[in-house]
Amino acid sequence: RKLGVGLCRTAEEAWPHSAEHPEAKTKDLCQKVCQSSESCGAFALRPGGACRTYPSGSEYTDTTSSLDVECFAKVYSTRARFDMATVQWDFQDIDLSGITSAQLSSISQQLASAVASEMSMDPRGVRDRAGTPETCSLTPGAQHGKTSSQAMCLISSPNVGDRIEALRAAFRLDATRQRLADLMAPSPGLSSLSAGNLQLDIAGSSALFRAADANGDGIVVLDEFLRSAATRPFPLLEDSAKFAFQQLDRAKDGALSPNEFEADGLTRWAAAPLRS
Repeated sequence: RKLGVGLCRTAEEAWPHSAEHPEAKTKDLCQKVCQSSESCGAFALRPGGACRTYPSGSEYTDTTSSLDVECFAKVYSTRARFDMATVQWDFQDIDLSGITSAQLSSISQQLASAVASEMSMDPRGVRDRAGTPETCSLTPGAQHGKTSSQAMCLISSPNVGDRIEALRAAFRLDATRQRLADLMAPSPGLSSLSAGNLQLDIAGSSALFRAADANGDGIVVLDEFLRSAATRPFPLLEDSAKFAFQQLDRAKDGALSPNEFEADGLTRWAAAPLRS
């Protein structure tokens, strides 16, 4: 996987240790040197010049500013790389179906403002499903046989993907839920809102995942995965795509979550069975 132009680097080291292989003067030869060694994690090549290999055990996610060298990583990161976060609100035992559309719109905007305030970010980075900034999507009324209302706020902000776990822990704290409940309680229909009947969760997603999730239900099933795999710049054959889906589906529930789709935490990939 090409990382970019320049020598390979990690988040911790601008100039990590490398070994030169002057005999490998083409990309194919340099790649073979790296692939033939389990101790190689990335390689860099100056066209017509030296091949450098870098040790495995590190994640190579960046390059130095060198215009005549290309860096290639041998393996992908084991962490998901999300470019968007979704905050899910669940107002339990609260039915907002009786309030006016203008009041619902006002609540949606207040939700976006509350999320932005909690995350110390520009409110314009919070939007609803349709992409409208400074508002969230609100679904009033009964859900799944229970009286409740839900809301969803989509967040696009620099480095939001790196903050998902910390944000999830913060949003689940009683103090955070009470603070947000206090902010929203003055709104029509929410006077009884408290930390006890407000549930919050946050999850990340990538642009590829959202494109594959054709019906927008937050998961990618096999049919969606096959359609996505077939339309990529380097499409997968159906058998290969089915095998990849099985490997990514760590929960074995027939669907890929945003984390599973991005192979988050996946450190081993089983070999496909040989066909006779």
